[in-house]
Amino acid sequence: MKFCFKIKCWLLLIGTLCLSNLYAQQVKIETGKSTLFVDEFFTISISIQNGKLDSYENFPDIEGFAKDKIESNASSDPKIIVKPLIITQKYFPEKEGNYILPDFSLKVNGKLFLGKGKTITVLAKEIEKQTVIEKNNFIIKPDLLPTKEATLVYATSKKEVYEREQLYITLLVLVPDNSKTILKFNDLQNQLQEIIKKTKPQNCTQETIPLDSIAKGTYTFQNKTYTYFKIYETVLFPINGKEILLPSQNISMQNVKKNEDIKLISKSLGIPIKKIPPHPLKDKVPVGELNLVEAVSMSDFKTGRGFTYLFKIEGSGNLTQIEKIKVLQNPYFEIYEPEVSRKQSLHQNKVNGSVMFTFFMVPEEPGNYGFRDVFSLIYFNPSIGKYDTLHSRFIAQVKGESKKHLGLSLSSDNEYYKLMKEENNFFVNKNSEELYLLLGKVIILIMLILLGVLMIKL
Repeated sequence: MKFCFKIKCWLLLIGTLCLSNLYAQQVKIETGKSTLFVDEFFTISISIQNGKLDSYENFPDIEGFAKDKIESNASSDPKIIVKPLIITQKYFPEKEGNYILPDFSLKVNGKLFLGKGKTITVLAKEIEKQTVIEKNNFIIKPDLLPTKEATLVYATSKKEVYEREQLYITLLVLVPDNSKTILKFNDLQNQLQEIIKKTKPQNCTQETIPLDSIAKGTYTFQNKTYTYFKIYETVLFPINGKEILLPSQNISMQNVKKNEDIKLISKSLGIPIKKIPPHPLKDKVPVGELNLVEAVSMSDFKTGRGFTYLFKIEGSGNLTQIEKIKVLQNPYFEIYEPEVSRKQSLHQNKVNGSVMFTFFMVPEEPGNYGFRDVFSLIYFNPSIGKYDTLHSRFIAQVKGESKKHLGLSLSSDNEYYKLMKEENNFFVNKNSEELYLLLGKVIILIMLILLGVLMIKL
């Protein structure tokens, strides 16, 4: 029994040592993807699942590629063990083409490990991804376009705008297609804070547009194509006729091939502002390209029965300026103060959205009524350079008996209207009416008691 026990112990010890040895020798040689673009890196990595890296031979050379820096995910704190530990040699392609990486070997911690070769295809330009913005959806002044090297430029939605008309502004890193320079951003978030501070002119209001990531796309001018990287965008609304002045900006980047920092500097840009033509409401009307959408809660209208009417303004422009619409009191309807809701978003370099006014109305007289002059909004349309008016197209054919002179509109049999009366924010609610009735009964009872006491004394 003791002998068997000893054998089992020895087998357990040997097995443990073997497992320990195998566990410590989990080393892999991994290579990067077979197809890449001229501005991407190819990689060869040493991956160590357990243990530490004491030594390794130089990574192999690859024809058509230049060795870049070696990166590691090892912690600077020796107490922290990273699993797996990865050491990566980066290779930068010199030009597009097909290249062969033959089978190779690397000695890691004194032991030889084999790497499998492959054919590497380098493409000239990266195919545009979903982040690409539509081509030529903004304007860049021709004298700002670069000839050979990358530059920092302003782009705008229009060459000039009216007062209070929206103006889209974006700041781009623009790279000509014939440029061989490969750039990398340096700590862009901190640099953007300074750009944001400098961009907002004093004579404009602003709608901030957050960028979740750097957008990439193409810009074409006179058969020349440029690749752009959008790093900042905003929408401005000039509040007067003064020219908008955008200051010179600069950004620090890294030239990957030369492994050196460079600074891109933009030119300043001025955008002329056109004055809106004279009008009694010039300073109050919104400016934009607007449309009207209307809706009602029912199709059959009856006196004393309330309904909901929606007056919805949609389009592009500074919709935040629309606080109310023109409403003329109509002798044939009771019209209550509307609820107002707003939505706003950015689409194709324009601030788009809607402002919806929800009215509750009660017809008091039978007849056919058009609301063209009751509900309306005057605005300035910059696309035609003229004032325009959104008029209601709503026509109601009301049936029933007259309620106006009978004072019956507030005692309507309409369930929706009754529900509104019972809401706490609508005049006197149902609970309050019961309270007042009870209070009146108590007061009358007290007065009767006092009257009885006085009669007894007399």
